[in-house]
Amino acid sequence: MNADSSDPATILVVDDDRSMRELFSVLLQQAGMGVTCVASPEEARRSLGDRTPDLILLDVQLGGTDGIEFARELAVSPNARGIPIVIVSAEGSEALRERARGAGCTSILTKPIDPRTFGSEVLRFVPQKEARPSAARAQTGHQDAIFVEMRKQYVQEALLIIDELIARDDKGLLADGKLARAAHRWVGASSIDGLPNVEEIARSLEILAMNKTEQTGHVRETLSTIRSQFAQIVP
Repeated sequence: MNADSSDPATILVVDDDRSMRELFSVLLQQAGMGVTCVASPEEARRSLGDRTPDLILLDVQLGGTDGIEFARELAVSPNARGIPIVIVSAEGSEALRERARGAGCTSILTKPIDPRTFGSEVLRFVPQKEARPSAARAQTGHQDAIFVEMRKQYVQEALLIIDELIARDDKGLLADGKLARAAHRWVGASSIDGLPNVEEIARSLEILAMNKTEQTGHVRETLSTIRSQFAQIVP
């Protein structure tokens, strides 16, 4: 870790969802922290080889990689040993928390995160560091523009995925795990300012998809409901 405690805290964000990476980056920078964002374990390994962050924020689902198993690897890696690892997950069950503790993680933050308190929640895991208030805090117009673009990209991507899934036949709807991964991401949608709160319905859809339900008619209805909520806010 950085030897000088007067340096601002530095955070490595590992998340395969671009919108979440952008959201975390904006919020952490606003809170006065330095941020590096990567999308995969491979990118995280390379980043840790170049620089040592004060904290790793790690999504629990990284494409085909179990985030907690990756945390277990990091906990004994020469480039990451001793760095606090905080899992970010849409699930906050005790079973998941126990797995995370067993892998050497410090804690879990659950999605959707609260944008108003996210920065301070993260900073409490690196108490030896400080935050340096960002000049961006005063640039309200700039911040608003960032969130408008983030919201636009998120909605466009969500609608494309939903339309593709709805167009599939019943067998293909659940075949490759895309529905479960998409629903998992939509749980965090309400973290982005101006997006609808689809947390509850997205959680139910993720459970249906993971259980390989035969209720495909219900799945399609649920997808249509989520689509209508996203479509209402297309710029």
